[in-house]
Amino acid sequence: MRHLILMTAGIAAGIAALLLAPSTATLSTTSYLELDLPPATTAGEPLQIEVSAEPGAVVDLYFLDSYGTEHRRMGVDGDPAIIELPVTAAGRLDVVAVSGDYQITASTVVEPASGGPAPSPLVGARSIVADGVDRAMVVVIPADEFGNPTAGASSAAVTIVHPDGTRVIHSTQTATSLQWTWVPSVTTAGTAQLAVDLAGRRGPVRTLVEIPAAPEAFSLAAVTQLRPADGLTLVEVATTPLADRFGSRIVDGTAAVVTTRYGDGSESVQTAAVVGGVARAFIKAPDEPGIVHVRISIHGVTSPDLALDFVAPLVPLSQASVEPLRLVPLGGGE
Repeated sequence: MRHLILMTAGIAAGIAALLLAPSTATLSTTSYLELDLPPATTAGEPLQIEVSAEPGAVVDLYFLDSYGTEHRRMGVDGDPAIIELPVTAAGRLDVVAVSGDYQITASTVVEPASGGPAPSPLVGARSIVADGVDRAMVVVIPADEFGNPTAGASSAAVTIVHPDGTRVIHSTQTATSLQWTWVPSVTTAGTAQLAVDLAGRRGPVRTLVEIPAAPEAFSLAAVTQLRPADGLTLVEVATTPLADRFGSRIVDGTAAVVTTRYGDGSESVQTAAVVGGVARAFIKAPDEPGIVHVRISIHGVTSPDLALDFVAPLVPLSQASVEPLRLVPLGGGE
């Protein structure tokens, strides 16, 4: 057991010595392979790599970064041989040199370049309720000219102009490779505009729609006054003007669910749309006189039932056939 412990300790010490050894592998008195590159560089600047081997040796170089692997082959005419590699992807770059049976690895860190294009804000959700409580997130991913994130450089300022004309500036927080902030709504519906300023650069303007909240209580009224129970007539009903508690008119195109209950207990459901701040629907007359109840629901708010009284037609429908009109050709004849 004591011999096993000593042997294990010896192996561990040998591994540690290999890990602490410089990145130069001396293979023999006549064969060797060395790889040298700076510990850090900047995206967009050429990376200078020195390779030392026997004159006439062929060395395969493999470059491994977060986007994949690139291979280059070079011949060593002098000592050392120098190769320049254009690097644009920030992060760790591993370089593996292989010549014959010998291999050596070195690495460098590629830092993002300074500057970069103006940041484009990402806004989500694209619409929020204009109730002073709902909010949207604005995300900014600053990057250099090569697309490398540079979020930690400085905080961005998000300027938003709300539909009521209010201008507010929010400072972003940084989280790994992005910056973000919350943008709360105001109580006036409309379209807000926002832009991001970062390191003296302003990005493009984006929009955020602040829509009305659910409507306040509303009622229905009949537009069509004549209501015969003929099974054919369409009776128009309409809501009172629709607005939320802050006075913002409900957006045109908002769906309105219309439920009609007939005297025999049957029901029909149709969908109407808000136009001009009012929802309108057409109710088909029943075949028999009686009371028809109609209600409309918008964003979960339902009107009281409207009772429509359908009466017997003044002129009953005739079942007599109509004689077709006969056309006489010009010039006479049948």
